[in-house]
Amino acid sequence: MAATRPQRQPVTSEECTRYALRLLAKRYQELDKQVRDLTAQINRRLKTHAPGLMNVFSSGPDTGSQLLITAGDNT
Repeated sequence: MAATRPQRQPVTSEECTRYALRLLAKRYQELDKQVRDLTAQINRRLKTHAPGLMNVFSSGPDTGSQLLITAGDNT
């Protein structure tokens, strides 16, 4: 949908729908790119500060970073 070229001035409901879907598809692509970038940054940080944590079964970047945040806040 992001590659489609709907009319710039949509008139009919079909044209409006195509226009809206294209905008949503482009937003999805941008957000997906940002998520991949942030996940890569989290992975780099975890490998630097807690490399063993990433070897724990079913501990990915989200779980690992949450564990570090929780442990860091617990004095």
